Amino acid sequence: MKVRKVLLIDIGTSFGGVEVYLRDITELLEGHAEFRVFCVLSELRDALVSRVPGVICARRLSKWGKPVQLFAAAVTLVWLRALRKIDTVWINGYSEMALLPLARALGCAAIATRHLTFDIEPGPWHRNWRRYVARYVYRKLAFSADKVICVSHTVAESMRSALPRQTAISVIPNWVQNIPEVHRRQLCNSRLNLVFVGRLEKHKGASLLLEAMHRLKSDSPSTRVSLTVVGAGSEESSLRAMVRDLDVRFAGYQRNTSLFFREADVFVNPSLGPEGLPLVTLEAMSHGLPCILSDLPVHREITEDGWAAELFASGDSSDLAGKLREILNDHALLEKFGKRSQEAIEKRHTRSKAMQSYLAALESL
Repeated sequence: MKVRKVLLIDIGTSFGGVEVYLRDITELLEGHAEFRVFCVLSELRDALVSRVPGVICARRLSKWGKPVQLFAAAVTLVWLRALRKIDTVWINGYSEMALLPLARALGCAAIATRHLTFDIEPGPWHRNWRRYVARYVYRKLAFSADKVICVSHTVAESMRSALPRQTAISVIPNWVQNIPEVHRRQLCNSRLNLVFVGRLEKHKGASLLLEAMHRLKSDSPSTRVSLTVVGAGSEESSLRAMVRDLDVRFAGYQRNTSLFFREADVFVNPSLGPEGLPLVTLEAMSHGLPCILSDLPVHREITEDGWAAELFASGDSSDLAGKLREILNDHALLEKFGKRSQEAIEKRHTRSKAMQSYLAALESL
């Protein structure tokens, strides 16, 4: 297989799962692809600069909006095609899809990765016309990609219903970089140490977890449940106001979350969606950590309909409290779900499986 010269384009303005994916894909395909990157996020530049020989960060353009950013990316694409002979353009957003016809006209292969389901928010288009336009552009131009790679079957199903029939859609699940050695904690009686890792935004559901803890405390005052919240976001102040007499620690944003997983008894992802395939859930499961997850379609997918984790009704804090109570009263459940969570990762979400799939995808271009 020849070494492909790839231009990754990401004009997102916040560091999240997509940017972690870009960092990991450059590591995964090192030696098989020569990457260049165009971005507007300095944090992404910092995460890639040690591995990628050419990172162009147009940080000053972040305040000028997507049209200006897309124009700058287009100029960069033409320049790199002429001088560096790039042969593949790889995008990871909505509006970036507008660049793929140009890439094809220049003789490049074109790849798009979808990280979320293709949901359209209800309500009139003019309430969020920028997002409406970006998704409209995506739907109309998706056929120009040689491949639209979806990070889960859940994402692929939503894409097939939204995109033109001729769009080439394939599934390569997200992966974990390595599977760590499991450190089993001895659960103390009537004590449960929970961990939440994610952005503190409303749709991530951290408030549901606090509501469930209040329910537990009200029903059984002697029950001791602690929570470590790892992450930052616009909802942090309102979440802190909800804590009151709960045992909750806010650890802020942390680049390395392994220590928090090792110190916890249970990982909880109460997301309301949409989710494509949350990396943080895969990472928690790779640590052999018992998990309680909202029953989103993608959580059902990665846990084999609840075989590898407890699932609760999405948005229902009462059901979440019930699952917490159940796992606190039956320590055998912790052992079972801890073993199964890591087994599920070993089946489908390892680095070697992802590498084989991506190499095959690149070779077929």
